Amino acid sequence: MVACFKRILAATALALALASCSKDNYTSDVPSDIYTFALSDDQTRSVLAQNEKGKYGHWESGDKLGTAVAKERPGYSYVNLGTPCTFSIYRPGGLTAGEMLYVYYPYNAGTTSINAVNFEIPTTQQQSGSTFDFDAMPMAAAPYTIQQTVQNDKYTKLGDIRLYNLAAVLELKLFSSNANYRSEIVSRVRFDAQSAIAGSFTKDITSIEEDSESSMSISGFSAKGVTTELSAAPALGASLDAAYSVYMVVAPGTTGGSITVVTDKAEYTYPLSSSQEFKRSVCKSFGIDLARGSRKASGGGEPDPDSRLLYLNCYEVPAISVSGNVSKGQNSGRDDFWYAWNTTNSMQRVVTHTFNYENRRRRNYTSYFDGAKHCPLFVAFPMQYDEWPDNNVGRNEAWDYDPAVDQSWQQNGLKNAGTVGLSRGHFVASDYRQVNVNQNKQTFYYTNQAPQWQNNFNGGVWGNLEQAVKSATPSGRDTLYVVVGVLFEGTVSTKPSKDGKDVSIPSHFYKCVMKCSFSASGAMTDAKGAAYLFTNEAHPKAVYSSFITTIDEIEQRSGLDLFPRVPDSLQKAAEKTATAFL
Repeated sequence: MVACFKRILAATALALALASCSKDNYTSDVPSDIYTFALSDDQTRSVLAQNEKGKYGHWESGDKLGTAVAKERPGYSYVNLGTPCTFSIYRPGGLTAGEMLYVYYPYNAGTTSINAVNFEIPTTQQQSGSTFDFDAMPMAAAPYTIQQTVQNDKYTKLGDIRLYNLAAVLELKLFSSNANYRSEIVSRVRFDAQSAIAGSFTKDITSIEEDSESSMSISGFSAKGVTTELSAAPALGASLDAAYSVYMVVAPGTTGGSITVVTDKAEYTYPLSSSQEFKRSVCKSFGIDLARGSRKASGGGEPDPDSRLLYLNCYEVPAISVSGNVSKGQNSGRDDFWYAWNTTNSMQRVVTHTFNYENRRRRNYTSYFDGAKHCPLFVAFPMQYDEWPDNNVGRNEAWDYDPAVDQSWQQNGLKNAGTVGLSRGHFVASDYRQVNVNQNKQTFYYTNQAPQWQNNFNGGVWGNLEQAVKSATPSGRDTLYVVVGVLFEGTVSTKPSKDGKDVSIPSHFYKCVMKCSFSASGAMTDAKGAAYLFTNEAHPKAVYSSFITTIDEIEQRSGLDLFPRVPDSLQKAAEKTATAFL
């Protein structure tokens, strides 16, 4: 199968100076010192070696190049689509002969010097069908010397600029000679390497030379794994000729390790020898036959989610009727690949956030958000120290809008919060998510908070309950499943938010927990439940055990079916008891 990458790997650039009109005719509000570079259409083919013809891509609307002249602080230039594609730079006073022009991709706002451009080979990459997201490939051009002075009223041809790949590409051709496995849907592929193959690094792009491979070498990255997340993966073929190709960008070098293919039914693992060489700008291919790998069927305390119901089919996620297909997105600043579903209510959405740890993508939490009330109705999540350990990364405080939910639905905290006495109450506590900084950052989305009375509630009995739940987090074959939510009973008041919204104030907060045990084969053997319900007000000197109720009571008042996938024989008893086990 021929893959179609998203990005152009090489381009020839011609500079076209925009002529300014005489000020005697009219006054223009458009800056005149703009110089546009044309990306030649005959250079859209990939320069990947080993006869990898056909692996090419096209620029897309919104793509940003990093650009700088004469070692000034880099800015960015959008790629403008057309025949040819173009990008422009704005330089007051024009360009001077002898100055150097620097270009790289993708633009990074954190880069302050062209001598140390911030790049990243992401540890999690994306592919939809046969189209790989080539944002993962860092690229840079050799410095170009401006040949003659150019001003806004002159036309000058600047010459050729070529962007070079700084990394390698791994192609995994998946198929199954065993017909029993061909119906399985591949959701991700992981390369666990013996040495670093991904991560962040800096590069002095002023030293790049066209004919010098050593000048294009990169270093400083530290991650030993890369995962390609898949959507719209086709059915597997029966042979290598009918294989489905999965791609990932990796750092150049020699290493070994293992390849893991994850489907909706199993995981398949394949060893790679330690002498595999990955060359810059070269696509290296491997045939992967599912019938010949080490196969491990899905099972255990946290079920491997069916890729067609991504992260909804989990024990504690309440039963919500969703509509349409899952939508997906990425917030690379928080290593967040998120998944979202519309519901039968046009103002409500279900969202799951995930993060990467030890080269495996893991669910962080699932939120059911109500855009009319500007807050989540519940957030559901598991706690288990082997899967979500406490690495004591601290409290990030990186509050921001959730990219998986319309920003107009969200609120960024109440106006004059201290005066009205209501703070941003976490649903998933920051202290629950201490695996790594990115996991913790995801708890500071505005979709994980609601107005909660601060003194003697959020800062008192509620905080005490949060710590008790954390202390009850198990290891081994036990998992603690948690649902935190709000109720709106009686007359619902509103308060204005800092971003100008009328925010509904919950009448109650609740927390439901169910501790489940599993056998070695993955069957659930025991379940204990408890629930706590609080009015949204001060509770001086109260202990959380005074607010215990049953999960059945919360279900009746919220209208939700909680812990719907816990077997009935265990679920009914666990939901009707009001006995504390924390």
